[in-house]
Amino acid sequence: SSTATTYLHFEHAYSLDWIPDPNRFFDGGRVEIDVSGDGKSWLVPSLTRWNNGPNHNLIADHPILPGARVFSGESRGWTTSRLSLASYKGKQVKVRFRMALDGFPSASAGFGWWVDNVRLYRCT
Repeated sequence: SSTATTYLHFEHAYSLDWIPDPNRFFDGGRVEIDVSGDGKSWLVPSLTRWNNGPNHNLIADHPILPGARVFSGESRGWTTSRLSLASYKGKQVKVRFRMALDGFPSASAGFGWWVDNVRLYRCT
């Protein structure tokens, strides 16, 4: 249907390096989209396209993605997130899950990012 929107939906849990007071996030994960098909031009979807999207910003002097909006901290168990792909309608896209680590030993119990049950679906 021409009015259908495609969504990326996934379940995930994360425990990534951060410290409280003040909150500082050293490691994080994010979803990136390639619309050109060249595997080199990865875009970051707008926060307005998310339900339960990236929740924190990496530290400003992060060596890979300074200040980037990412999933970070503690999810405290499994959760789900959904991303609208409506702005890419009619285009073929590639999706990747990218980790940005600062390369230093964890200041907290940073165990990783687990992603499961990734699916695309359409609804009107």
